[in-house]
Amino acid sequence: MSSFQEYYPRMRELADYLLNNPELGYKEYKTSEAIEEAIHEITPMVKVEHFCNTGIKVVFNNHQTKTIGIIAELDSLYQPGHRNADSETGAAQACGHYTQVTIALAIMNELVKNKRIGDFGANLAFIFTPAEEFVDLEWRKKQKAEGKITYFGGKQEAIKLGIFDDVDYCVSVHAIGENFDQRTIEINCDLAGFNFQYFDIIFEWGLICDILMLSTLIS
Repeated sequence: MSSFQEYYPRMRELADYLLNNPELGYKEYKTSEAIEEAIHEITPMVKVEHFCNTGIKVVFNNHQTKTIGIIAELDSLYQPGHRNADSETGAAQACGHYTQVTIALAIMNELVKNKRIGDFGANLAFIFTPAEEFVDLEWRKKQKAEGKITYFGGKQEAIKLGIFDDVDYCVSVHAIGENFDQRTIEINCDLAGFNFQYFDIIFEWGLICDILMLSTLIS
């Protein structure tokens, strides 16, 4: 049995836990605690760095000049209708970040248990980042107004805090939200970011009446 096969039941246990305990951005306390526990199971003496309350960074220093960052995200979407949603917060692991976490931990376990960490010509940094999803904005506005965060996004906040200062390259995986006839991997996908904008729609009362009258005639 390979080390991956041996570790798979633990991965599945953690994935099920995260799926059924989703948390919104900057509030991933149970998620962060479960990840730190799993990290210490793999390598008890490793130093765990915390940032943004829930973010975690672990560096394996191979005394190289370059560092590769392996990124996984902690948070959930706001999807109260999801079958695994939290009934109080509406959070749901609808974007599959729980799979990112278990994949990153499986990589860490594989490299540590097989003594492969030192085989890289680079240092390795495992970074678990909060608040990737752009939701819960009213709460985040209050956090920003109180000076608790500067940015709504966890990666932007991590960059401000210097978490990526020693990272030269980043690698991340993400579930694909489509149906495929066979197992599919997309490399170098272009999900690079987004913009947001608030706007108000103003209707004239006469126009609303015309629309209602038209809809009545049609029905």
